[in-house]
Amino acid sequence: KTNQGGVITNLAWECNTSAPDNYTNQICYLAAVDEDVLTINYTDPSAIGAQQVWSGTLHLQQGWCDITFKQPFYLPPNKNLLIIWHNKHGNSNNEHQFYYSSTSSVRCVYEMADNAFPYNSGSYSSYNLPNLRLKFQKTSLPNYSVTLQSIDTPLLSNENYNIKLPVTVTIRNKGSHRLDSCTINWTLNGVSQPEYVVVSDTA
Repeated sequence: KTNQGGVITNLAWECNTSAPDNYTNQICYLAAVDEDVLTINYTDPSAIGAQQVWSGTLHLQQGWCDITFKQPFYLPPNKNLLIIWHNKHGNSNNEHQFYYSSTSSVRCVYEMADNAFPYNSGSYSSYNLPNLRLKFQKTSLPNYSVTLQSIDTPLLSNENYNIKLPVTVTIRNKGSHRLDSCTINWTLNGVSQPEYVVVSDTA
């Protein structure tokens, strides 16, 4: 939590492993939340407006294991940071150990499920918070800027179905000035798509 907004571009977990290894199929989401957000169960990241900032392979080694976000994340002033990490590498038999620190209150929840995202199936809470390191760049609010808040469809719950769904997203004004329009340039599987112009009469 910070009283000044900033941009987070990197994250690292502190790993305790005797030999280097790789965790494939990892996904990281971030969300700006209030203090009491951990009272909820582990849920679909898009349901709470979490932003996917990275996916890929986590290269494990003794010490800090860094990733650089594919999508930098803006944390507004006076908000807490919620990290949702989705591990799709395999079963619990190939889990590695990570260093952690004990806290005076619950700061971590986790859940497991086979062959599916663990939707509200009874989260486990912990006072042990995995050690992490963030690259945080304090910044004043830009005059005109927007951020991707969430990908609303398709959801992770649709990932095992052979159906086509429209891509819908929620964007948020993170600048200091009121916006009445913005132009969105985007790609699908690395291919540029027609730009989309959003017009709104609200900030």
